[in-house]
Amino acid sequence: MALEDSVTALTSQAGLLLDLPQQIANTANAKMTALHGTYADLISKLTSTWYVDQANGNDENAGTQASPFATIAKALAVAPSAGRTTVRLLGPYEVRQLTNVDRPLRIESEGSHLYPLTFLADGTFSSDNSVRYTHGFRIGSQPLVFNQVDFQLPAVGTQGARSIGSAAHVIRVNPSVEAGLVSVAIINSQIYRPASPLGRLISHTGRPLILATSGNTLGGAAMEGYWSDRQTNTAGVAPSSLPWLLTGDNVTTI
Repeated sequence: MALEDSVTALTSQAGLLLDLPQQIANTANAKMTALHGTYADLISKLTSTWYVDQANGNDENAGTQASPFATIAKALAVAPSAGRTTVRLLGPYEVRQLTNVDRPLRIESEGSHLYPLTFLADGTFSSDNSVRYTHGFRIGSQPLVFNQVDFQLPAVGTQGARSIGSAAHVIRVNPSVEAGLVSVAIINSQIYRPASPLGRLISHTGRPLILATSGNTLGGAAMEGYWSDRQTNTAGVAPSSLPWLLTGDNVTTI
């Protein structure tokens, strides 16, 4: 009996040992599933979408499609401090202040709409009175994306007897950012710029900047393929090597 009992015990232990790899695998799979769930939850919290309706929204609302905010600034204020923030416009929007963007931001029209994004002049001028400044967005090292919006840049103004440019510094780089790649993307959008001697869209103050464009159309004054403040002579031709250059491959002039 003792021998049979020993054999039975050894057989049982052998079975447990044979089952051990599967038990380890099951435990590992369960932990991996839990980790994936935690990761997905963190990503969902870091990636936020907010709705903005300047005409009918309220910054005391929840920021949902049914209860939208009134300003983009409010969406940035309540969004997670890390991760990507998407703002969906439910109607035309006037940019009436300088908004600091300290995280990846995507601004787009809801659905198939192409809502106007109108940049208002802030009433100030460059030191030589040659450029009229506007309200806009000041970015750091995080990417800024505009998708499916209708850029409306302010009309030409005058300072004294001089005609001055419009739309300078609509998108500007934070002076505290170290020199490096700053990314701005404008896709599936329309840009209208009134006739002016110096129509700028992006000011990079000497910092390398990537301007990615795709599927856009230009209206109003001819832009000669560039929006940057480094090329101000509209009669000239910007070098094709400039990373912020717009080319005929992705822009249709209207």
